[in-house]
Amino acid sequence: MVTPPTFVAEYEVSTWASFVSPRTVTLTTVAGDKLVIGGLTEAEATELATPTGNSVTYDVEQIQTTATNACEGYLWTATDANGGTGWDLSSEAAGGQDWGLDVLRFSDSDGFGASNQSQSSAGTVALTTTADNSAVVVFVGDWDAADGSSRVWA
Repeated sequence: MVTPPTFVAEYEVSTWASFVSPRTVTLTTVAGDKLVIGGLTEAEATELATPTGNSVTYDVEQIQTTATNACEGYLWTATDANGGTGWDLSSEAAGGQDWGLDVLRFSDSDGFGASNQSQSSAGTVALTTTADNSAVVVFVGDWDAADGSSRVWA
């Protein structure tokens, strides 16, 4: 049996309601930690650059480009080989729309598995995990800013 990863912390930009570039979050990590980074934009006119920081390699897992009047989503993963206290992870944006970053830190993880994306007004996405006891991370960009209370996670 695979030991489940341990969720350690979330690091998020202070506001998503402005266009500022670059955006930076300050992390504390331990060597070997797994990072999942989500970047979301207000609209299709803004493109995000791959994050940088702590001499870590950030792998792009998904880029959800959209049609007119919809959010764009970016998903990166990274293994922090260095660890450290108070280091900065940054990304830059081009385009002028509101955007932000959210970083999730996991320890005791064997790695990254499957990822998927959906652009659907129904909000449906299928994901098959690749190992028992997986952590599942979801980032949602809601251009219409609808009430999320009706969302169902199954």
